[in-house]
Amino acid sequence: MSSSRSYLIQYPRRQFIRYFMRFIFRPLLRLCFRLEITGTENWPKQGNVLVVGNHSAYIEAALMTAFTPKLIEVLTASDVPPNPATDWLVKLYAEIPIQRGKADRKALRMALDVLEQGGWVGLFPEGGIWETRKRTAQTGVAWLSMKANAPVVPVGFGGVVGALTQMVRLKRPRLTMNIGQPLPPVTVTPKNKQAQLQAAADEILETVYRLLPEAEQAERNKIVREDYSAVVSIQDVQGKVLVENVLDTDELSAAFGQLAFTPILLRTVNKNYKTYVKPLMTHNVAIPTAEMQTACDNMTRHLSEVDQTYLIFRFGKLMGDQMAQAIAQIGTYAAQYPNATVTLQPKWTYQLRDEDQIYVDTQPQDTHKM
Repeated sequence: MSSSRSYLIQYPRRQFIRYFMRFIFRPLLRLCFRLEITGTENWPKQGNVLVVGNHSAYIEAALMTAFTPKLIEVLTASDVPPNPATDWLVKLYAEIPIQRGKADRKALRMALDVLEQGGWVGLFPEGGIWETRKRTAQTGVAWLSMKANAPVVPVGFGGVVGALTQMVRLKRPRLTMNIGQPLPPVTVTPKNKQAQLQAAADEILETVYRLLPEAEQAERNKIVREDYSAVVSIQDVQGKVLVENVLDTDELSAAFGQLAFTPILLRTVNKNYKTYVKPLMTHNVAIPTAEMQTACDNMTRHLSEVDQTYLIFRFGKLMGDQMAQAIAQIGTYAAQYPNATVTLQPKWTYQLRDEDQIYVDTQPQDTHKM
């Protein structure tokens, strides 16, 4: 590897503290979980490596840093204030922070510097933990592999959703870490380069999914058709309906319904940012319009002043903008009826593979509490 320039990161770094953390956390993780690691023979013996895994909970990063054979630099989200319960660990290990929703050239440069020194970099191309089903991969993984001529080692982490909650309840859940065979460095041609990077990133992520337990693979693919909607009605104090649905188009209804069934996003704003949006997370219960207006105003301000890509990064520009518009519209109607109540009634209609039955869910559940 070239050493003709200075690097933003000198690899390896913080060796004492990182080896000490591995010394502590390897037996601790095995004690708290029934951990099964397979495919260790696939770890490369030399050279730079991109270690790529699925990401549905917080524990995958701990497993990645603890059980890779070499010290690894991991890209972690820095656009959301960290959870105090885990922030001290992230700071102690000193991972590479990356701003999602924008081209964070500094973070990518730091990761590339590590790879150019023959180091190991870990990342999660799904981009976050707001969804437990299949997602489109972020292209950074393919770009880094191409630029550094780095092979990709896919890793499937199984049993992670809800594992920390079970551990706290002393249930010692089963976790799997399945290491796949290395994939060759990504190569692209000058024509349609971005499309090729996206295709390569999607294929890498698909390879990761194939390393998950069969039951989890089936779970990620079980829904073949789904629709979201929401009715947001306003009532007077006697319960008489004043407005049947403030979301007056199918697009706004569908957008807010999908957001309601992704509760971790509003919970993160409420908890991590300490921004009061709890009424927007309260469903099928009448809420005073004054409280709802405050929540909508706070969320609208967050999306315009704090993080303009918060929803767009996760759902795309069209859907993200429609979600923001739906929230603003709820707030506008709430302000027009100051002595009334508002009720959010989201609905998720879906069909499972190999079944004719249509299922309807009206109670969003947060699967990412820990």
